[in-house]
Amino acid sequence: MSDIMKRLSELGDRQADLEAAADLATAELKRINVALAEVVERELPDLMLEAGMEEFTTTAGHKVAIVRGLTAGLTGKYRAPALAWLRETGNDAIISRDVGTSFGKGEDEAADRAVSILRDAGIDVTDVENVNTSTFKALVKEMLGDGEDVPLEDLGVHQWVKSKITS
Repeated sequence: MSDIMKRLSELGDRQADLEAAADLATAELKRINVALAEVVERELPDLMLEAGMEEFTTTAGHKVAIVRGLTAGLTGKYRAPALAWLRETGNDAIISRDVGTSFGKGEDEAADRAVSILRDAGIDVTDVENVNTSTFKALVKEMLGDGEDVPLEDLGVHQWVKSKITS
């Protein structure tokens, strides 16, 4: 076997070994992340809340604190109820609307007039209402903090509690 073929064979075998090691490490990392999520998202915060604690220091000196947050997204079945709720509660100022259309070649003049005459001109228009997710989350968090009733489930908003090592 030539020197090049010997080296190619060695490198091919090394690649196969490294790929196998990477697969094992990836599987182990996945297992560790599942176990970590169980402790961070359920076991530790549940026990801390049961004990009435917001933070504590472990015997090894790790400071652990409760962290609260929200997840919210105006998608799917939650979009229409969330937009209606924002209007009903006087928070429609955070709703934006995207109105648009497409123009073909040679329709520059129509495009210039479009803002005021889209529908009168018979141009097909898209009309989409949007709410910035961060703004929506901030509003819900503020309202909850003020003790206001917010239909979280109807709006697709979920509160979460996690533990966090702070030092």
